[in-house]
Amino acid sequence: MDSTIGRNGPCAEIPVVNDLARQLVEGPDNRESLDFLFPIVVDMAKEMQNQKSIKVDKLYRFNNEKDYNEMRLLFHTFNRKTLRSLVLGTIPYDLYDEDSPNWSNVYNGQGAGSYLVGLSVRHRKGAFFNRTEIELIIDHVRRYKEGCEAWSRMPTDPSYSANQSDSESDSQSDGQPSSRSGSQSTSQSSTQTDSQIPRADREALVDALTTDNEVLRGGSRWTGKGYQKPAFVSGRSGRGTGMLIDMLSRRLNDNFNADIYQLSSPVYIGCTYKVAARMPMHNPDSSNMSLSSSTLKLLIACARREGIQVLVHTIPIVLVWHEDQVRLSEILVTVLAQSLLTMNGLNIIQPGTSRIDDDFDPSIFERTKEHVWVQRGWYGENLQKSFDTRHGRDILEAALAETKDFTESVERRLEQIDEGTQELEMANADYFKAKQNVETIFEQNRTHLEELSKLGEMAGGMLESDSDNDSDSNTWL
Repeated sequence: MDSTIGRNGPCAEIPVVNDLARQLVEGPDNRESLDFLFPIVVDMAKEMQNQKSIKVDKLYRFNNEKDYNEMRLLFHTFNRKTLRSLVLGTIPYDLYDEDSPNWSNVYNGQGAGSYLVGLSVRHRKGAFFNRTEIELIIDHVRRYKEGCEAWSRMPTDPSYSANQSDSESDSQSDGQPSSRSGSQSTSQSSTQTDSQIPRADREALVDALTTDNEVLRGGSRWTGKGYQKPAFVSGRSGRGTGMLIDMLSRRLNDNFNADIYQLSSPVYIGCTYKVAARMPMHNPDSSNMSLSSSTLKLLIACARREGIQVLVHTIPIVLVWHEDQVRLSEILVTVLAQSLLTMNGLNIIQPGTSRIDDDFDPSIFERTKEHVWVQRGWYGENLQKSFDTRHGRDILEAALAETKDFTESVERRLEQIDEGTQELEMANADYFKAKQNVETIFEQNRTHLEELSKLGEMAGGMLESDSDNDSDSNTWL
């Protein structure tokens, strides 16, 4: 997680980084507090709204005071090194080695929240494609788009209409399960014979279906008999394939050496109640990728057509301790990673709308709280730095000292027990006692209490908010 990469804007290794992303990267490097940097995140959300190809009305949650403050809290859960790596798109490069010390800067995935899917190439130590390879892959995507267009011109059998609505097809191809039963590809076959199909359309379809087979498994693969709908088409005539071409084209810059491997990768962001269980479902070597974005699958397939051995990296990014934070975390991480297909990533539907598991164990949130608040230390460190830079130190140091006592007591008990049930209950009682002590200290200085109380209620006593916070940032829409 090299702090020198990307500081001066786009380069051969990191070809896409805009001014806001660069500002956000420079903040942690300059030891700015995350509370000070959060308005930049809000500006990034505004910038994302400027594109019109993918609906992003869920970003208006930044304008809701409660949601705004929840995302502000979740922003403090980032390790600073992980934050800069996420913004620059270098997570796969920074975490390619399973033994890398950089893994100590991320969460373990045993909980609910948001995760990242990124790509690299085998034997490149986490690096992505070079410019020459991207140009070749774009050619494959272009031919795939022609296959999608050829399919849209073909009448189909009565069991399927090729003219699906954009919204239906997009949602089913970006991690959303299909409502139809059976195999999607085999139930969407054409009844026309070769003599009825123009030669150019036949060739385009064969090329697209051959690309499908680079990723499809089992009965979903094209057998070479007849024709079927290309598996990774999204929207009528492959709307998503055109956007994928545009996204990849933004990574091409004639001013840079075409043979240098890029260290940043376009990423896909997802959310779930079961991060550790969901992440492997995006790896084509071990799953059918039924919950993956159509554009992620298509990019992998086109790279394989070119003989490039793609590796898929899945990394937990934000873990949450309340159910209503799950989708908020996806919105926050999507904005930070700029992962919409219309920007620098592979998400083709807006953040905050992903279909997530209905079945989950509510106790996961308590375990996640322990992991984020106690087992990883940067949440409290980030909060303290935000306190110290925005308010007087005296009363805040006393309050945070109480919080640290709680953390230390939990850590001591965890060393002595296996399951920890009884001891954690005692730690919980200590926590509420510490919280009462904090409130007593705050009562002695009512001015600071009024400034910090709102955010403190949300953080369970670890963070008290200031009512004079960024009022302009809360009303930017």
